[in-house]
Amino acid sequence: MTATITRSLLVVAISIAACGCSPSGEAQWKKPGADPQTTARDSAECRGAAQDGAVRRYPYGASSTALGPAGIGLGQQRDEHARSVAEASLFNRCMQDRGYKQ
Repeated sequence: MTATITRSLLVVAISIAACGCSPSGEAQWKKPGADPQTTARDSAECRGAAQDGAVRRYPYGASSTALGPAGIGLGQQRDEHARSVAEASLFNRCMQDRGYKQ
């Protein structure tokens, strides 16, 4: 069991290092003339808008109960993944629309 956990943590650490992401998992966004406070504010606003948009697209509790408990669990995992992908996409688009580049 601990070997599996260790391998999983190693995979996550390598993935973060390989993508060039910050420790929070977000890429570093740069915009000419933007100071750190402006970047942080824009990032927070885009993050909030992205979360709202992802939940509108994939609302919580929308999974079908037709397949019973197992189906509900799988549906929730699918929806959570879809929300995560949509949120990342919406966040990236928002930052790019504000003139930032990774």
